[in-house]
Amino acid sequence: MSYDRQLERWTVHHRAGWLNPVFEGLSWIGGKGLVRLAIALVLAVWWRRPWLFAQVALADFRRSDCLVARLRRVHYPLDVLGGAVLGCLIAIALRWLSGALRRSRRARPAG
Repeated sequence: MSYDRQLERWTVHHRAGWLNPVFEGLSWIGGKGLVRLAIALVLAVWWRRPWLFAQVALADFRRSDCLVARLRRVHYPLDVLGGAVLGCLIAIALRWLSGALRRSRRARPAG
């Protein structure tokens, strides 16, 4: 028997039953994209950038639209890892780009 199967069996036999509804609810919320929307709403209010929530909502709508179109329900570990790495690289690139734009605006001569 493989180690991941043993770990799964151990987890199933040693879990607290009263936590099942809690984690099922968290899984449902996470699967619907509501966590991302809640975080985006809080940050949009906190940072006073209402467009942030609109961008995240639009991206979440597009993501769910693509998932429905493909009808793919399985996430393999490397898919998740690849998506996380790609998301981090895009965030780093956008942050660098926004910093470069700010620096170029400051460096322009007046006139």
